[in-house]
Amino acid sequence: MNQFLFRPHVHGVSGITTPDLLIDRVALNQAWLPIRCISSAVTLDESEMIDCHAAIVLCSAGGGTLIAPALVCNGTTVTVARQAWRFADTAKQLSSMTLNETPVRDVFDSDLLNSGLSHSNEAFRFVGVEQMEVPRGRLLVLPSTTKLVAIDGRTKVVLRQNEKGLSLTHNVGCHSLFEAEQLSDVKPSIYAIGPTQKTVEHYNISNPE
Repeated sequence: MNQFLFRPHVHGVSGITTPDLLIDRVALNQAWLPIRCISSAVTLDESEMIDCHAAIVLCSAGGGTLIAPALVCNGTTVTVARQAWRFADTAKQLSSMTLNETPVRDVFDSDLLNSGLSHSNEAFRFVGVEQMEVPRGRLLVLPSTTKLVAIDGRTKVVLRQNEKGLSLTHNVGCHSLFEAEQLSDVKPSIYAIGPTQKTVEHYNISNPE
């Protein structure tokens, strides 16, 4: 089974923790995405950065559901920030929180906010969310209508708790296919000399410098 290792830095009242979370199912627009479509990449090929939208992701962790900013491109590529908050710590601020200046209530269903975020939302039902608890191993992507455009090859998603003056920022840059091809031609560094200053024969280097 393919899995995505999500390692967010969770900012909480007791400090920052970085759990290892194995994600095997990712939901976007009430459909399951292939695991290969999600990452925590901070650079994407410019051909992928089409029709990009700010998004919120929800996933399960040992201390409860996490909420983090993400970028959705082309309706299939998701890159999620390696920063998150515990949902329980933000629940009271949801009505005043913003995602790239757009009210978070526009990302969540307004009726859902008023009802305490029950599992009445279609997307929540699809994933199996109950009482704001996301099933283990699943990640829910909630895209906004906020369309983002890369400026000087970069874009960012900002999730902000306005009342507390806190924010999580996900910066993503783009590179061209030409640049990627140039990088692929760069030969990696090879250790030719071992710790005893003798040639390491198994690297098959005939004339180490």
